[in-house]
Amino acid sequence: MKLFKFFLLLSILSLTLQANQSSSYILITKTSKESNLKNIKNSLDKIRVKMYVQKADSFYFVYSKKYTNQQKAENELQNIQVKFPYAKIVLQEKDYEEKFFLSLSIGAVDLSGSTNNQTAATIDNRGLSYNLEAGYFYTKEIFITTAFLSSSTDDININNLYMSLNYKFDINQNIDLYMGLLGGVSSLKLTNYAQSSASSSLLYGLQVGAKYKIYKNFSLFSQFQSIFLTHRINFTTDEKIDFNMLNALQAGVLYSF
Repeated sequence: MKLFKFFLLLSILSLTLQANQSSSYILITKTSKESNLKNIKNSLDKIRVKMYVQKADSFYFVYSKKYTNQQKAENELQNIQVKFPYAKIVLQEKDYEEKFFLSLSIGAVDLSGSTNNQTAATIDNRGLSYNLEAGYFYTKEIFITTAFLSSSTDDININNLYMSLNYKFDINQNIDLYMGLLGGVSSLKLTNYAQSSASSSLLYGLQVGAKYKIYKNFSLFSQFQSIFLTHRINFTTDEKIDFNMLNALQAGVLYSF
């Protein structure tokens, strides 16, 4: 638990430093016709530059990724001006994409493990879960989260507090895919066995997910997690049950700001 708190504090300090950094972008071009965006993308693909589009009034503004290093921005500008000579570096008071987000999801979980107790072998290991998460984007592709996942079956309550480091893939303007690594702490209790005590465990795992933007700051998302645990419940000196993996499938809503 102390190690987890240390990493949480370190992440908060890192977020503060990152938030204070100025950001610059390259305004590549603008067009009033959405049909022109495909040709613009083809031209940028040839020089290996990824574009991001923001619509304002009747125009589509085409930007580069964010740069926190001015020299890198100037070097990339020279590359872009080969195709778009009027491209320029701009500083924006507010990023064209939100940095923070909150999400709430519900889903199904499945716990797996092993036991040498006949009664424990009948424990219900499938149930429902809800997940509350807060996240921050370091860059357009990399984001971190802190989350609380609570799951329950007829016989088990399990709570997980964890952080994740993720990489996002842009499919188009509305759809993103992502994958990440998890690490944190977990507690588990058998609800119908008074003779058993609660168990605590570290956890680690991975997740994959997809997000679909539905309206301005709101998105729908779905994700699958595989979480590795080391929970052990002792019934007697010789009888025990171990839980070593939790699989969770979730769907929910995300608000970015």
